[in-house]
Amino acid sequence: MRTVITLLLGLLLSSCSKKPTFEDLVNNYQLNSNVFNELSALACKLAKSARIERYTPRKNNQESSTELDQLLAKVSGKYIEYRIGNDSQCTLEVLVYAEGFAGVGQKFSYTYQVQPSKLFNKKIHTYDKIIAARDNTTFDMPLIANDKFTGWYFNFTYNHKF
Repeated sequence: MRTVITLLLGLLLSSCSKKPTFEDLVNNYQLNSNVFNELSALACKLAKSARIERYTPRKNNQESSTELDQLLAKVSGKYIEYRIGNDSQCTLEVLVYAEGFAGVGQKFSYTYQVQPSKLFNKKIHTYDKIIAARDNTTFDMPLIANDKFTGWYFNFTYNHKF
């Protein structure tokens, strides 16, 4: 019964937006690297002055930022989480896609100035191999545009079990 409910919820959630591929996120970053730079500058400025740590475009119970809404839309972001660490460094996560229930599922996001948990390895981190492995997987892929790295990563997490 739990499996049926999980599958139904997964189907419902996945029907709301198209699941991207790893290549989609890399290409999106390369095409919009200037937008990502604007987004990090604005979000880090907000992180220093705001009391909230998460912003979702056009949410009813919080102040709206038209500029932040537009930047998130350009990079296909659903929300952004921002925080200032003990070292005064701003870190960000921009969620692009997530599906699952109760800790089981997958998440595609962009992260900025994070300490990578596990760097991407193209030999083992293919989508098909991750699904077949049945082990929980996460990786961070450094994103390069115009031959330089500016602190942005593509983060992928897949949890087969909680």
